[in-house]
Amino acid sequence: MNDAGAILRDRSDKALNTADFLESHQDGNKRSDEGLKDELQRLARFEQEAMTRCLKKLEECCGVDKRKRRTVELMDMLCKISLCAAQIYLQRHIGVAKQAT
Repeated sequence: MNDAGAILRDRSDKALNTADFLESHQDGNKRSDEGLKDELQRLARFEQEAMTRCLKKLEECCGVDKRKRRTVELMDMLCKISLCAAQIYLQRHIGVAKQAT
């Protein structure tokens, strides 16, 4: 999700961005920055939902083993912290972009 907030910066820095690799961007059709951001956010939501399902399955597989369950809890916490950091990063870059215009 971080890359959705950094499209303009990466372009000016001549740096690669995840948006450069989106299938819809590769077919020759140029999309607006907003369209690219929307697609990156949809991809991030899909990844988050998949990670949530995987963690739930892992938890089910752990049974009553406290050590395994604790490992899954820590993985879940890491995922939530990463998602929170990504959302903060995205909001910060959206705010910077709005101030620049």
